[in-house]
Amino acid sequence: VGARGEDAHLSIFRPANMNSSEPTPRVNGAMLKDLVGKKVRLVGKVISTDGSIVTLEAADGAKVLVNQITGSHYDTAYVEVVGIVDGPDRIVENEYTNFGDNFELKNYNELCVLANSTHAGLFIP
Repeated sequence: VGARGEDAHLSIFRPANMNSSEPTPRVNGAMLKDLVGKKVRLVGKVISTDGSIVTLEAADGAKVLVNQITGSHYDTAYVEVVGIVDGPDRIVENEYTNFGDNFELKNYNELCVLANSTHAGLFIP
């Protein structure tokens, strides 16, 4: 298999528009204050919606306000938001993924803690 075949194989696993040069850390609500201006991933439970502002309960129980991009519509109780931290409890959404109606936030919070402490090297090179 030549380079062309290898590229075709890799494109299945990595879309051409995927940018992995800046990893996005998985965070809970308490971590946002230290990441203002940075791109992050946060999973939370949808608590309320007021126009384009959605209130999520983050994995650690913190309330986080998400400023949705035009056309976003969270169809499930739990969502992952990728966006820029705009304040200690605010994210401006870049993209989102519906995570279904049954998700264990407590376990996810433990993942966030491990991924941002002693085991960070396992999650972000």
